[in-house]
Amino acid sequence: MQEEKYNDYTIQSNAYQDEETDKWVPQAKILRADQNEEEYPLTWEREFDTREEAESFAMQSAQFYIENHF
Repeated sequence: MQEEKYNDYTIQSNAYQDEETDKWVPQAKILRADQNEEEYPLTWEREFDTREEAESFAMQSAQFYIENHF
């Protein structure tokens, strides 16, 4: 799992391995800095060969989401 502060948010990116394809699926959680109890989970229907690729994609995509939705 990777964690990074971005603007007024904390992003936690992670990935899990799909049992059928053995590929890695990215997911992320966005936490507001001023309200640790409020979180925004994000998932994508993309798969990657490595966990690192999936987590990196999740981190970049969560940053993009923050820029465009908050």
